[in-house]
Amino acid sequence: MIFIQSTNDRKIIELYDLQIKQRAEIAAIEKQKPKFSKFDNEDSLIATQGSHLAHISNYAEACGDIIKTTECIAAKEISSITKQYENKFVQFSGAERVQAVCSSAKPMIEQLGKSDVLGVTLYNSLLQYFTAGIDKGFYQYDYVNSSKYIEDFSAFAWNEFKSVVNVNVFSKRDVTLLSNEFKETLYFTDSLLSSLNVCLRAPKSIRNGEYSNWSKHRLEKVSELSELQERAENIEKAKSLKNDNVTKLQFLYWPFIIILALSIKFGKAVNSLVPKKI
Repeated sequence: MIFIQSTNDRKIIELYDLQIKQRAEIAAIEKQKPKFSKFDNEDSLIATQGSHLAHISNYAEACGDIIKTTECIAAKEISSITKQYENKFVQFSGAERVQAVCSSAKPMIEQLGKSDVLGVTLYNSLLQYFTAGIDKGFYQYDYVNSSKYIEDFSAFAWNEFKSVVNVNVFSKRDVTLLSNEFKETLYFTDSLLSSLNVCLRAPKSIRNGEYSNWSKHRLEKVSELSELQERAENIEKAKSLKNDNVTKLQFLYWPFIIILALSIKFGKAVNSLVPKKI
Protein backbone atom coordinates (compact mmCIF):
# COMPACT_ATOMS: atom_id res chain seq x y z
CA MET A 1 0.00 0.00 0.00
CA ILE A 2 2.84 2.37 0.88
CA PHE A 3 4.46 1.59 -2.49
CA ILE A 4 1.23 2.32 -4.36
CA GLN A 5 0.70 5.59 -2.50
CA SER A 6 4.26 6.74 -3.13
CA THR A 7 3.88 5.93 -6.87
CA ASN A 8 0.68 7.97 -7.09
CA ASP A 9 2.24 10.78 -5.11
CA ARG A 10 5.18 10.89 -7.51
CA LYS A 11 2.79 11.04 -10.48
CA ILE A 12 0.86 13.90 -8.90
CA ILE A 13 4.07 15.82 -8.15
CA GLU A 14 5.22 15.33 -11.75
CA LEU A 15 1.86 16.60 -13.03
CA TYR A 16 2.02 19.63 -10.73
CA ASP A 17 5.51 20.41 -12.06
CA LEU A 18 4.20 20.18 -15.62
CA GLN A 19 1.32 22.48 -14.70
CA ILE A 20 3.75 25.09 -13.38
CA LYS A 21 5.72 24.94 -16.65
CA GLN A 22 2.48 25.12 -18.66
CA ARG A 23 1.32 28.21 -16.76
CA ALA A 24 4.69 29.83 -17.41
CA GLU A 25 4.30 29.14 -21.15
CA ILE A 26 0.79 30.60 -21.13
CA ALA A 27 2.07 33.71 -19.33
CA ALA A 28 4.79 34.09 -21.98
CA ILE A 29 2.20 33.73 -24.76
CA GLU A 30 -0.01 36.35 -23.10
CA LYS A 31 2.87 38.83 -23.37
CA GLN A 32 3.05 38.14 -27.12
CA LYS A 33 -0.60 39.13 -27.64
CA PRO A 34 -0.89 41.52 -30.62
CA LYS A 35 -1.60 45.05 -29.43
CA PHE A 36 -4.36 47.21 -30.91
CA SER A 37 -7.17 49.52 -29.89
CA LYS A 38 -10.03 47.81 -28.11
CA PHE A 39 -13.37 47.27 -29.83
CA ASP A 40 -15.38 47.29 -26.61
CA ASN A 41 -17.76 49.96 -27.92
CA GLU A 42 -18.53 48.24 -31.22
CA ASP A 43 -20.44 45.13 -30.13
CA SER A 44 -23.85 46.63 -30.86
CA LEU A 45 -22.68 48.07 -34.19
CA ILE A 46 -21.25 44.73 -35.30
CA ALA A 47 -24.50 43.00 -34.32
CA THR A 48 -26.45 45.60 -36.32
CA GLN A 49 -24.22 45.12 -39.34
CA GLY A 50 -24.75 41.39 -38.96
CA SER A 51 -28.45 41.99 -39.60
CA HIS A 52 -27.51 42.71 -43.23
CA LEU A 53 -26.37 39.11 -43.52
CA ALA A 54 -29.45 37.84 -41.66
CA HIS A 55 -31.59 39.81 -44.15
CA ILE A 56 -30.79 37.18 -46.79
CA SER A 57 -32.19 34.28 -44.76
CA ASN A 58 -35.11 36.42 -43.56
CA TYR A 59 -35.97 37.16 -47.18
CA ALA A 60 -35.78 33.46 -48.02
CA GLU A 61 -38.05 32.55 -45.10
CA ALA A 62 -40.57 35.22 -46.14
CA CYS A 63 -40.72 33.63 -49.60
CA GLY A 64 -41.68 30.29 -48.08
CA ASP A 65 -42.38 27.37 -50.38
CA ILE A 66 -45.02 29.13 -52.43
CA ILE A 67 -43.28 32.14 -53.97
CA LYS A 68 -40.90 30.99 -56.72
CA THR A 69 -39.52 34.28 -58.04
CA THR A 70 -35.88 34.48 -59.09
CA GLU A 71 -35.24 36.75 -56.07
CA CYS A 72 -36.59 34.08 -53.70
CA ILE A 73 -34.61 31.35 -55.40
CA ALA A 74 -31.42 33.43 -55.11
CA ALA A 75 -32.12 34.21 -51.43
CA LYS A 76 -32.69 30.55 -50.58
CA GLU A 77 -29.55 29.39 -52.37
CA ILE A 78 -27.31 32.05 -50.82
CA SER A 79 -28.81 31.82 -47.32
CA SER A 80 -28.21 28.06 -47.24
CA ILE A 81 -24.57 29.04 -46.72
CA THR A 82 -24.67 32.49 -45.10
CA LYS A 83 -27.04 31.38 -42.34
CA GLN A 84 -24.21 29.27 -40.87
CA TYR A 85 -22.25 32.46 -40.17
CA GLU A 86 -24.97 34.69 -38.68
CA ASN A 87 -24.15 33.77 -35.08
CA LYS A 88 -20.58 35.10 -35.48
CA PHE A 89 -21.91 38.66 -35.16
CA VAL A 90 -23.19 38.13 -31.62
CA GLN A 91 -20.47 35.85 -30.26
CA PHE A 92 -17.96 37.05 -27.66
CA SER A 93 -17.20 40.73 -27.17
CA GLY A 94 -14.73 43.38 -28.29
CA ALA A 95 -11.76 42.18 -30.33
CA GLU A 96 -12.87 38.55 -29.92
CA ARG A 97 -16.11 39.35 -31.74
CA VAL A 98 -14.20 41.13 -34.53
CA GLN A 99 -11.96 38.08 -34.77
CA ALA A 100 -14.96 35.71 -34.93
CA VAL A 101 -16.56 37.69 -37.77
CA CYS A 102 -13.47 38.46 -39.82
CA SER A 103 -11.83 35.04 -39.55
CA SER A 104 -15.05 33.61 -41.05
CA ALA A 105 -15.47 36.19 -43.81
CA LYS A 106 -13.24 34.70 -46.52
CA PRO A 107 -14.23 31.09 -45.78
CA MET A 108 -17.87 32.15 -46.21
CA ILE A 109 -17.17 33.89 -49.51
CA GLU A 110 -15.09 30.95 -50.76
CA GLN A 111 -17.85 28.53 -49.77
CA LEU A 112 -20.29 30.59 -51.84
CA GLY A 113 -17.83 30.38 -54.73
CA LYS A 114 -17.54 26.59 -54.50
CA SER A 115 -21.31 26.21 -54.45
CA ASP A 116 -21.59 28.47 -57.54
CA VAL A 117 -24.71 30.21 -56.15
CA LEU A 118 -23.28 33.64 -57.06
CA GLY A 119 -22.00 32.74 -60.47
CA VAL A 120 -18.34 32.89 -61.41
CA THR A 121 -18.23 36.58 -62.36
CA LEU A 122 -19.92 37.88 -59.20
CA TYR A 123 -17.97 35.55 -56.96
CA ASN A 124 -14.64 36.69 -58.42
CA SER A 125 -15.72 40.33 -58.11
CA LEU A 126 -16.75 39.90 -54.48
CA LEU A 127 -13.58 38.07 -53.45
CA GLN A 128 -11.34 40.51 -55.31
CA TYR A 129 -13.11 43.59 -53.93
CA PHE A 130 -13.24 42.35 -50.34
CA THR A 131 -9.56 41.34 -50.40
CA ALA A 132 -8.60 44.76 -51.79
CA GLY A 133 -10.63 46.43 -49.02
CA ILE A 134 -8.83 44.37 -46.37
CA ASP A 135 -5.48 45.37 -47.87
CA LYS A 136 -6.43 49.05 -47.76
CA GLY A 137 -6.58 48.87 -43.97
CA PHE A 138 -9.14 51.55 -43.13
CA TYR A 139 -8.70 53.32 -39.80
CA GLN A 140 -10.76 51.70 -37.04
CA TYR A 141 -13.14 54.65 -36.73
CA ASP A 142 -13.26 55.50 -40.42
CA TYR A 143 -16.92 54.57 -40.77
CA VAL A 144 -17.55 57.00 -43.63
CA ASN A 145 -14.90 55.77 -46.07
CA SER A 146 -15.35 52.08 -45.25
CA SER A 147 -19.09 52.45 -45.89
CA LYS A 148 -18.43 54.39 -49.10
CA TYR A 149 -16.10 51.63 -50.26
CA ILE A 150 -18.84 49.04 -49.73
CA GLU A 151 -21.40 51.21 -51.56
CA ASP A 152 -19.08 51.38 -54.57
CA PHE A 153 -19.04 47.59 -54.91
CA SER A 154 -22.16 47.48 -57.09
CA ALA A 155 -20.60 49.70 -59.74
CA PHE A 156 -17.41 47.63 -59.67
CA ALA A 157 -19.35 44.38 -59.97
CA TRP A 158 -21.46 45.67 -62.86
CA ASN A 159 -18.35 46.77 -64.77
CA GLU A 160 -16.81 43.33 -64.29
CA PHE A 161 -20.05 41.67 -65.40
CA LYS A 162 -20.41 43.82 -68.53
CA SER A 163 -16.83 43.11 -69.52
CA VAL A 164 -17.81 39.45 -69.80
CA VAL A 165 -21.52 39.55 -70.68
CA ASN A 166 -22.18 41.87 -73.62
CA VAL A 167 -23.73 41.87 -77.09
CA ASN A 168 -20.35 41.11 -78.64
CA VAL A 169 -20.51 37.67 -77.08
CA PHE A 170 -24.19 37.05 -76.27
CA SER A 171 -27.48 37.84 -77.93
CA LYS A 172 -29.48 40.82 -76.64
CA ARG A 173 -32.03 38.42 -75.19
CA ASP A 174 -29.36 36.48 -73.28
CA VAL A 175 -27.71 39.69 -72.09
CA THR A 176 -31.05 40.90 -70.71
CA LEU A 177 -31.76 37.56 -69.04
CA LEU A 178 -28.32 37.24 -67.49
CA SER A 179 -28.35 40.88 -66.40
CA ASN A 180 -31.63 40.39 -64.53
CA GLU A 181 -30.26 37.33 -62.75
CA PHE A 182 -27.06 39.18 -61.91
CA LYS A 183 -29.01 42.15 -60.52
CA GLU A 184 -31.03 39.95 -58.17
CA THR A 185 -27.99 38.07 -56.89
CA LEU A 186 -26.01 41.31 -56.55
CA TYR A 187 -28.71 42.70 -54.23
CA PHE A 188 -28.02 39.98 -51.67
CA THR A 189 -24.26 40.16 -52.23
CA ASP A 190 -24.41 43.85 -51.29
CA SER A 191 -26.08 42.83 -48.03
CA LEU A 192 -23.36 40.28 -47.36
CA LEU A 193 -20.57 42.80 -47.96
CA SER A 194 -22.30 45.42 -45.78
CA SER A 195 -22.23 42.99 -42.87
CA LEU A 196 -18.42 42.79 -43.14
CA ASN A 197 -17.77 46.51 -42.70
CA VAL A 198 -15.88 45.94 -39.45
CA CYS A 199 -13.38 43.69 -41.22
CA LEU A 200 -12.26 46.59 -43.41
CA ARG A 201 -11.54 48.59 -40.22
CA ALA A 202 -10.07 45.75 -38.17
CA PRO A 203 -6.49 45.99 -36.83
CA LYS A 204 -3.76 44.68 -39.11
CA SER A 205 -3.04 41.75 -36.78
CA ILE A 206 -6.64 40.59 -37.21
CA ARG A 207 -6.73 41.24 -40.95
CA ASN A 208 -3.48 39.33 -41.63
CA GLY A 209 -4.34 36.39 -39.35
CA GLU A 210 -1.67 37.11 -36.70
CA TYR A 211 -4.25 37.47 -33.93
CA SER A 212 -6.02 34.29 -35.04
CA ASN A 213 -2.77 32.31 -34.91
CA TRP A 214 -1.96 33.74 -31.47
CA SER A 215 -5.43 32.92 -30.19
CA LYS A 216 -5.24 29.32 -31.44
CA HIS A 217 -1.77 28.83 -29.90
CA ARG A 218 -2.94 30.17 -26.54
CA LEU A 219 -6.05 27.99 -26.62
CA GLU A 220 -3.92 24.90 -27.29
CA LYS A 221 -1.76 25.63 -24.24
CA VAL A 222 -4.78 26.31 -22.04
CA SER A 223 -6.35 23.02 -23.17
CA GLU A 224 -3.11 21.18 -22.36
CA LEU A 225 -3.11 22.73 -18.87
CA SER A 226 -6.72 21.64 -18.33
CA GLU A 227 -5.77 18.10 -19.35
CA LEU A 228 -2.88 18.04 -16.84
CA GLN A 229 -5.19 19.29 -14.09
CA GLU A 230 -7.77 16.65 -14.94
CA ARG A 231 -5.16 13.87 -14.84
CA ALA A 232 -3.95 15.01 -11.40
CA GLU A 233 -7.53 15.19 -10.11
CA ASN A 234 -8.27 11.66 -11.38
CA ILE A 235 -5.22 10.27 -9.56
CA GLU A 236 -6.24 12.11 -6.40
CA LYS A 237 -9.75 10.64 -6.65
CA ALA A 238 -8.40 7.13 -7.24
CA LYS A 239 -6.01 7.54 -4.33
CA SER A 240 -8.81 8.79 -2.08
CA LEU A 241 -11.00 5.83 -3.09
CA LYS A 242 -8.27 3.33 -2.19
CA ASN A 243 -7.76 4.99 1.17
CA ASP A 244 -11.50 4.81 1.80
CA ASN A 245 -11.49 1.10 1.01
CA VAL A 246 -8.64 0.51 3.47
CA THR A 247 -10.49 2.49 6.13
CA LYS A 248 -13.65 0.45 5.56
CA LEU A 249 -11.64 -2.79 5.78
CA GLN A 250 -10.11 -1.68 9.05
CA PHE A 251 -13.48 -0.59 10.43
CA LEU A 252 -15.26 -3.83 9.53
CA TYR A 253 -12.63 -6.44 10.37
CA TRP A 254 -10.35 -4.83 12.93
CA PRO A 255 -12.51 -5.91 15.93
CA PHE A 256 -12.34 -9.52 14.78
CA ILE A 257 -8.58 -9.26 14.31
CA ILE A 258 -8.24 -7.90 17.87
CA ILE A 259 -10.42 -10.69 19.25
CA LEU A 260 -8.39 -13.29 17.37
CA ALA A 261 -5.14 -11.83 18.65
CA LEU A 262 -6.43 -11.71 22.20
CA SER A 263 -7.71 -15.28 21.92
CA ILE A 264 -4.32 -16.52 20.80
CA LYS A 265 -2.63 -14.63 23.60
CA PHE A 266 -5.17 -15.91 26.14
CA GLY A 267 -4.71 -19.46 24.88
CA LYS A 268 -0.97 -19.23 25.34
CA ALA A 269 -1.47 -17.88 28.85
CA VAL A 270 -3.84 -20.73 29.76
CA ASN A 271 -1.49 -23.26 28.26
CA SER A 272 1.30 -21.96 30.47
CA LEU A 273 -0.82 -22.71 33.56
CA VAL A 274 -1.20 -26.42 32.76
CA PRO A 275 1.05 -28.48 35.13
CA LYS A 276 3.96 -30.07 33.37
CA LYS A 277 4.42 -33.86 33.69
CA ILE A 278 7.35 -34.88 35.87
